[in-house]
Amino acid sequence: MNLRDKTKEELVNELQELQKAHHSLQESYNRHVSESKKLEISLRLSEEKFRLVFENTSEAILFTQPDGAIQFANQEACRIFGFSNDEFQANGRNSVVNLNDSRLPEALEERKRTGKFKGELTFVRKDGTIFPGELTSNIYVDSLGIQRTSIIVRDETNRNLADEKLRKSEANYMLLSKQFEAILDHIPGLIFYKDTKNNFMRVNKYLAQLHGKSKEELEGKNLSDLYPKEDADNYYQDDLAVINSGLARMNIIEPLETKNGVKWVSTSKIPFVNTNGETIGVIGMSIDITERKLAEQKIELKNEELEKSNAVKDKFLSIIAHDLKSPFNSIVGYCDLLVERVQEEDYDGIGKFAEIISQSSHRAVNLLMNLMEWAQSQTGRMEFNPEHFEMKSLINEMEFLFEDIAIQKNIILNKVLPITSPVFADKAMIGTVLRNLIANAIKFTEPGGKIMISAEVKRNGLTVSVADSGIGIPKNRIETLFSIDESYSTPGTNNEKGTGLGLILCKEFIEKHGGRIWVESNRDGSSGKKGTSFHFTIPTN
Repeated sequence: MNLRDKTKEELVNELQELQKAHHSLQESYNRHVSESKKLEISLRLSEEKFRLVFENTSEAILFTQPDGAIQFANQEACRIFGFSNDEFQANGRNSVVNLNDSRLPEALEERKRTGKFKGELTFVRKDGTIFPGELTSNIYVDSLGIQRTSIIVRDETNRNLADEKLRKSEANYMLLSKQFEAILDHIPGLIFYKDTKNNFMRVNKYLAQLHGKSKEELEGKNLSDLYPKEDADNYYQDDLAVINSGLARMNIIEPLETKNGVKWVSTSKIPFVNTNGETIGVIGMSIDITERKLAEQKIELKNEELEKSNAVKDKFLSIIAHDLKSPFNSIVGYCDLLVERVQEEDYDGIGKFAEIISQSSHRAVNLLMNLMEWAQSQTGRMEFNPEHFEMKSLINEMEFLFEDIAIQKNIILNKVLPITSPVFADKAMIGTVLRNLIANAIKFTEPGGKIMISAEVKRNGLTVSVADSGIGIPKNRIETLFSIDESYSTPGTNNEKGTGLGLILCKEFIEKHGGRIWVESNRDGSSGKKGTSFHFTIPTN
């Protein structure tokens, strides 16, 4: 049927159908054009992004062909290797890889087998210098079906230098740390770091040894595990004062309980501040001052003893001065009377005056001799010269010395001595001891009484005794008889004077020999013979 045969209605319908088909084709075309445009824009954006990354990355990027030719390289590759793009294309891949790197064959084998490789190799710059780099390489097929290779290299020169510097720094730190630890361990003092909970975090060897533990055993321990609670709390409060105030405390003198007993230490503490400025504990150091403390205590004790001794000696010397004054007053007074009587040619009583002067003179001389010997012993100027001699001979000499005095007072001197009595002693000192003991015995024995001097050889030495039948000594006076601050002196049976200094000398001289002196006395005769016995021992060799 041709157009002429068709009705108008049929032609209109066909025209409408054609219009619909046209619209459909037009819409399809428009969609196609729009999608193509979008794809083009997307591709352009992707290319721009790729180019931006490609040219601004910090890694060298190379694209190579299967034959090793370099297609193109980014700007960073040119900077790192020193080649231009044209030089890259002219020289090829082998110009940038260190072919002598022993790791290269294994890297190529891995990339061939897996299609990729990532690891470290060395590379060559244009000037021939070799540098380390981190390599990421992939094999891929491009849109034309051609196999190509991407190579991304990160220059590790600076990182390796930094790593080497860090390694050396760490090695130096470890060395310094060990040296510092060794120094701390050899310091003769206690060094510690404690946290805010009163736990030992670090200690040196000296502190650990004082507690009978290793450093590892002590670190982490709380103070309450090592000390009584009260002591641990006191230490902790002291630490908290430093931590809370942020101020150091220096030279805290305190006792410290250790496995070897109590030690005295001088402790200094400072707050331990971390890098954030936070106080996280306390660092302390304690120096053992036990010897110094003991020496100070000894000095204090010596000073106290010295003060007491000086006070006693002052008191004693005042007594001696008073006792010396009495005989000299008698001597001067009776001498004046003698002069006056002689001038007046009145000779009645001058014999008595002369006798009193003689007695007073002898008493003053004896007192001065004792005082001189005592002064020498107190100042260390008295020589100590022990020698071997027979005690029997010395006793005989003393008997002869006091024989006339004993006869004048009608006192009998008896002796009981061994055949031999060897001793090793200072003869002058022992002579002084015997002289004082015999003089006292005569002084406190009534006329008609007896004195017995005896000696007995024993295993550890010789015991000498001087016993009298005199008036005895009160019990309450016996214990203080040899004490300088409680010197005991009473008039003799003929009103003889004394100071008690002789007995003090006797004690010092006998103890100088390593011997002992003691007294036994019976004042009323109720428990045996009335009288007093002095005994002393001295070595025989």
